[in-house]
Amino acid sequence: MTLQSVVVIGAGHAGVTCAATLRRLGYTGTLTLLDAQPETPYQRPQLSKAMLVGAEEPTLLPLRPPAFFDGNSLTWCPGDPAIHIDVRARRVHLASGKVLGYGKLVMATGSQPRKWTSGAGCSSYSALSLSTASDSRALRGALQNAAHLTVVGGGFIGLEVAAAARSLGVSVSVIERSHRILSRVASPAFAERVATLHRENGVDIRCNAEVVSITSIPAPKNPLRATMRLSCGEECVTDVCLAGIGSVARDSLAKDAGLVCEDGIVVDSRQVSSEPDILAIGDCARSFSARYQRYTRWESVQAAQEQARIAAMTLCCHPIPAPEAPWFWSDQFGIKMQMAGWLPAAVAAPQRCTVTSDSFSLKHFDGQKLLAVESWNDVSGHMDARMILTRDGAV
Repeated sequence: MTLQSVVVIGAGHAGVTCAATLRRLGYTGTLTLLDAQPETPYQRPQLSKAMLVGAEEPTLLPLRPPAFFDGNSLTWCPGDPAIHIDVRARRVHLASGKVLGYGKLVMATGSQPRKWTSGAGCSSYSALSLSTASDSRALRGALQNAAHLTVVGGGFIGLEVAAAARSLGVSVSVIERSHRILSRVASPAFAERVATLHRENGVDIRCNAEVVSITSIPAPKNPLRATMRLSCGEECVTDVCLAGIGSVARDSLAKDAGLVCEDGIVVDSRQVSSEPDILAIGDCARSFSARYQRYTRWESVQAAQEQARIAAMTLCCHPIPAPEAPWFWSDQFGIKMQMAGWLPAAVAAPQRCTVTSDSFSLKHFDGQKLLAVESWNDVSGHMDARMILTRDGAV
């Protein structure tokens, strides 16, 4: 039976890429893109970088030009989030009261910042988080009048914000409860190089530390000012506090609909969920990786776009190519950092590294098989390693 209607919930990188790919593959049925955000779908990487600096607020970079939404027979519904899915009736209920039927449903609801619950004395203080354009604008505004920023969590997003804040002349402290920064996403050697870069640029990194209490002391130009007490007993004053302790899948809509969820909507290698007519892609999906033979929740633009293309191929009954090795990038203090492969499996693996004063690629091997690569201002070396990873790591 010919597919006649597809509804995509979410208009981030995954949702928009899926819609575009469906049209490129020849799908001619109705196509609806539901968007909880009011703005035209925009690029997310800029939120922790370019959006925070400069005399004038940068314009959001669109995911697609406006003509995309008119020229693809696409119904885009901004600012009207889905609130309920009736699986049996194949209907999606929106906040506005509208009800949409679907033949196939694609969930691209993304993720949301993990709630900061560290310390009983922190519950009454609202730390900033960073996920949307409005979050980025709020953080930008707070930094304009700030002398000091505290970032709770030593992950990539928090470190990118730390770098942006230092470029504005704001002093920065990073509080990380683990023994090192980037403990879940980078090797110890690479993480130490990142930590050194930040310290060289004036960032105070505190590992094995937690914020145990915060007392708000708002000032006229700094309503977020507070006194923080650390687990070591030290107290400090901060003008802005950003909680950057990771994210959780935005999967409550799927759970309420009865889909199997385990920190994300569980899907197979074709992005199909436990309900055959519903697919999930991007940060909200816990996808089975044929390459690594395991379920995992990838959190990157590359993964979101690749899963979106796979979902579109699944819906259009197209053959699905071998998956690309996952990759990710970050810019901090003018350094381009690029990671590719399966880092958790590679952290304890033997390493090979050719280092110069300003660029290197750290490669992790299992025998003669390349597992992952972490690059520092080494674009050509990184791309060479990615080509090897595409061949399943055979050197």
